[in-house]
Amino acid sequence: MNFTEYQHFAARTADYPRRGQNLEYPTLGLNGEAGEVAEKVKKVERDSQGIVTPEIKHAIAKELGDVLWYIAALCDELGLDMTDVALSNLEKLAKRSERGLIGGSGDNREETDPMKGIEAARGILPYDPQDEKPEVRIRQMRNSE
Repeated sequence: MNFTEYQHFAARTADYPRRGQNLEYPTLGLNGEAGEVAEKVKKVERDSQGIVTPEIKHAIAKELGDVLWYIAALCDELGLDMTDVALSNLEKLAKRSERGLIGGSGDNREETDPMKGIEAARGILPYDPQDEKPEVRIRQMRNSE
């Protein structure tokens, strides 16, 4: 299953007020579910000395599924395809990595060592050792959908 298929199937279960004209509901739901993930991780530190048991992992996975559902709903509300959103994000990260700007914060990042960025991009993208331009591979992935 890919993101587009997930989004399609998740839409079948979307039942909330003003669906199709309601950015608030999925946005607030996404925030709430992300908070539940954070709460479970916090309790791993507090109650389990940082040890993630299979039960905890399962509980966090369930909450991550809820996060994914709300992302799908928000994409629907905005008329966005989840696969396009995911690929655009990887493309943005690859470009930042190529420029050595993967660390830091904000959209305006200062230039650092570009070779460091290329190495970082190789760690997050499907990588062919002969490929010196990972953003081209992302475009190919996008075109294959």
